Amino acid sequence: MSKLDKLTQTIVNSVNNAKPEEVDKTESRGHMDFRMRETRAMSRGDRKRQIILKVPVEKTRMWKYHDREYQNLTEQACADLIASFKISGQEIPALARRIDDPKAPDIEFELIYGARRRWTAEHLGLPLALYVEDIDDAEAFRRQDHENRDRKDVTSYERAMSYRRVLDEGLFKDQNQLASYLGVSKGTLSKLLALARVPEALSEAFGGRQHMTPFAVSRITPLYTLTDKDQVEYLPGVLDAAKTLAEEQNKRMETGRELIHANQIATHLIGVANSNSTRTESAQPLKIKDHRGALIAKAHRKKDTFVLELPKGKQISEAQFDRHIKPALKELGLLL
Repeated sequence: MSKLDKLTQTIVNSVNNAKPEEVDKTESRGHMDFRMRETRAMSRGDRKRQIILKVPVEKTRMWKYHDREYQNLTEQACADLIASFKISGQEIPALARRIDDPKAPDIEFELIYGARRRWTAEHLGLPLALYVEDIDDAEAFRRQDHENRDRKDVTSYERAMSYRRVLDEGLFKDQNQLASYLGVSKGTLSKLLALARVPEALSEAFGGRQHMTPFAVSRITPLYTLTDKDQVEYLPGVLDAAKTLAEEQNKRMETGRELIHANQIATHLIGVANSNSTRTESAQPLKIKDHRGALIAKAHRKKDTFVLELPKGKQISEAQFDRHIKPALKELGLLL
């Protein structure tokens, strides 16, 4: 069995010990409350929507804070909408607002949500149906977030990048204000934002950023440190393990097999870090003694090598090396 096969088998065996994804009840409850308020508001006519318009797709664009990676939309990703559009047309308009951008004079509307609807209309050569409202950035962001939060085709990473953008550009003063405005807990927002900071090498272990989950990422965050110069420092063994996992995930994608789940990936990486930590972080040298208890040498681990410190004036025989030194080096992880 190859090293990669052994690694894969180890990960598969660990699935029973992996914890299920955590669900933030505050977020779910807040989202249901939003849906109920929206429905009641629409029935009362509180939403001052203009007449639904149908416009050419080329007169629209996505607004800058949209939470989808529009360039990744494909015919496969929009297959359900394509079929629906062909049968009954666009049943639910996208939300948009009018714009006047001198740099893009042909664009009249920017979409707050409805990226897949826009892509599908463009793909089929149809006009795009819009609800048009006059709303500011903060309200637009809130409406977009609640519209897309439960959609499986909007990944946690896409949401994380959207949240990070509005914070970086000062749309909200801090995470607390953003969490309050969106109706999510501070813990949920913190876990989501952590996805936007995961180093590329670790994201590839999951099979790509779109397969990362907030819970799994929260577990591996202690395994690396981002320095002031945007460099990444990993705990011993983590980077090599991530590369091996990335290779396995790529093979699975190429052959159409199911990817190793994010929580299993996190469990394995944590195990690797703990194993290496046990071997490398001993502050005291290992004292090597003979069968009578007399000190023969002290062994110090120095990264991937070792230093033997002999008592003054002492030498080690070949027999002592085989009987006492070799077992000590195995304990330090330098010999198999």
